[in-house]
Amino acid sequence: MRTEAKTRFLSIEPMLDDPLIPDGWFNSFSQVIIGCEKVGGRTKRLPNEGIDGFWAVAKHIRKQCEHAGTAFFLKQWPDENGRVESDLAKCPRPDMALRQFPNE
Repeated sequence: MRTEAKTRFLSIEPMLDDPLIPDGWFNSFSQVIIGCEKVGGRTKRLPNEGIDGFWAVAKHIRKQCEHAGTAFFLKQWPDENGRVESDLAKCPRPDMALRQFPNE
């Protein structure tokens, strides 16, 4: 990917399934943003295995970002009742509660 932009980001939202992005591809971006689908405050569709599938895909993306030195931003996630949450203090996965920005 060639562009003159200093900052490039990839938004994977709504994350309805595993985006199947090849390893190493995140090197092209300064930041990756992920989040679940939100319709009226609730989520309608989740990847693969429901909430566990969402977190499995999110963790894989976070690890790819970490390896590439790319900022990872968790915008929102589904709670156990199908509602959408965005308050990092309420994130059930502390290792995923990240809102990184490029050049931090």
